[in-house]
Amino acid sequence: MSKKVTIALLLILVAGTVALAMMPPKAIQASGGAQAEEDGRLQGDGPAENNAAQAAGSSDGGSPVPPVADRVSVVIDGVEVSYSDHLGWPYIDENRRTQTPVNQTMTSFGAEVSWDAKTRTARVEKDGCVVEVPAGKRYLIVNGEKQEMDTAASIRGGRMYLPAAHVLKAFGAEVRWDAQSRTVIVSSGGLGEGTVAQAAVHFIDVGQGDAILIDVGEFEILVDGGPRSAAEDVVSYIEPYIDGALDIIIATHQHEDHIGGLPAVLERYEVARVIDNGKRASSQIYQRYWNDIIEEGCLYENASGQNITIVIDDRTKLRLIGMEGRFTDANNNSLVACLESGQVKVLLTGDMEEALEKANLDKFFDVDVLKAGHHGSSTSSCQAFLEQTRPETVIISCATGNKYRHPNLAAMQRFVKLGAHMYGTQKSGSILLTTDGTEYQLSTEDELTLSDAGDRDE
Repeated sequence: MSKKVTIALLLILVAGTVALAMMPPKAIQASGGAQAEEDGRLQGDGPAENNAAQAAGSSDGGSPVPPVADRVSVVIDGVEVSYSDHLGWPYIDENRRTQTPVNQTMTSFGAEVSWDAKTRTARVEKDGCVVEVPAGKRYLIVNGEKQEMDTAASIRGGRMYLPAAHVLKAFGAEVRWDAQSRTVIVSSGGLGEGTVAQAAVHFIDVGQGDAILIDVGEFEILVDGGPRSAAEDVVSYIEPYIDGALDIIIATHQHEDHIGGLPAVLERYEVARVIDNGKRASSQIYQRYWNDIIEEGCLYENASGQNITIVIDDRTKLRLIGMEGRFTDANNNSLVACLESGQVKVLLTGDMEEALEKANLDKFFDVDVLKAGHHGSSTSSCQAFLEQTRPETVIISCATGNKYRHPNLAAMQRFVKLGAHMYGTQKSGSILLTTDGTEYQLSTEDELTLSDAGDRDE
């Protein structure tokens, strides 16, 4: 080895030693994270063998200390959780959800916390319930069942943070937000066994089309937005029910009578998340709908064929049912969802027709209320599907005297044969369904009869 090479190596060694000495303790600790993950243990705010507060590596390069005015508090059963620079501070993420240091929060809740370094997943357990929260994923797993979230657990400054409301609600806790004091208020007793916050489903009268608002507490989901002609009606109708942002828009498919009003909604309200079937269309209204999603910066999700559970509260969820089969027409690519509020089930079918119904019979189950597919057309709600779902109430959304002659007499006769009660927006206007999770009520008593069929004179 030459003398020049030897001197160069010595200089590099000295420079590296000086640089290491200048690194802050946190940086040195993070640089050893790979070994911590190999051991399946984490450093940080608690015992290494039962600690998910410090994961090796960092997704954003640091965990800043928020100014006092911007800090978020968490109160569990009347006791404020203690956070610090060392333990980490809660923060509001880009999806407007409160993220909290997992170990400090969940141990204060009385849960046990562990960390799977291989899958980068926090495991939280309490009273026989196990919730697994993978970092960077928009879902959690509750006792083996995957549940979608509108945000993801994160790693900041080498410490894992979880979306507090989603995880705590999975344990049956009641969680609410006090905006004035910037406080997450948690009651571990929840709402009590067998009870739910009252859920409301608005079948909005949009003429010939579909628009359905689900409202549970401060959580709102709009399923379809009716035709363009009803855009302002939809915007005005939902205004009294929107608490802050509109949480989710679901577009069942790309037909104008389902997405026509959605651009106006996207332009008028802050919308956190948009879900559709991923199918594109060349129509002008579709292009406006898609451009508004991009311009407004909404979180977008293609749910085609996916089983997705949206947890609204500890007793209420909306399940998107992953449909199988390939179809060329838009109707049979409709997203299908079931609102489950306690024991009450409301099935929303978009414009699903017989072909999609029969291809997925084994995915359906008894429901209380059915929103009739394709506005009560003859091509929807086949006998086999009705025998599988057995609704006691059917809601039909269509316009009086529409050119398609909906609802169809044959479809209505199938509902009657089943013994279901029929109601329609063309006769009752907007229909409100409310439920406490055990029983449900409708805002109308004006039932449809076979004489209300659009093709009765044929």
